[in-house]
Amino acid sequence: PQEIIEALVLVNVDYRGFDDEIYQGQVAIHKDLESSITKVFQRILSETNFPMTCVSPLSMFNWNSSSKNNNSGAFDPRLVSNSNEISDHAFGAAIDINPILNPWVQKDSENPSYNPSKRGTLDAYSDVVKIFEEEGWKWGGNWENSKDWQHFYRPEIPYKYYGKEEVKE
Repeated sequence: PQEIIEALVLVNVDYRGFDDEIYQGQVAIHKDLESSITKVFQRILSETNFPMTCVSPLSMFNWNSSSKNNNSGAFDPRLVSNSNEISDHAFGAAIDINPILNPWVQKDSENPSYNPSKRGTLDAYSDVVKIFEEEGWKWGGNWENSKDWQHFYRPEIPYKYYGKEEVKE
């Protein structure tokens, strides 16, 4: 819907690549989260050595191949996987970080690509998780019924503007 498109901003952020060089990326996100995502990326860059493969709007990947490129992106007009629920990404209120290294894993299953000892991977002890949480974001790695290691979200945005209640995982 046009009202969601009009609520988005494109935020320039700096991030560390896997080659330890500093790159500039862009995050398409809800306008209420602009200062928060800016601060998160500034803190990740200054307080950690955490690398990211790419940080680009998902439109750069035709909306369907961002995760194949390990792109860290936010706005994505889609449903939650295997459901009819609108994703927080569709409101610009969620971001996925290094999705190949940090996959979504259903309860009682394993994903061999998830290896917390690999650089760029998130776990409960990650400084990146701590930074996001200190800045008011929730993390999909804390869910009980599945683990979405890549996923950080702000459920108050979809609720405040569109009445979407958070679904407990």
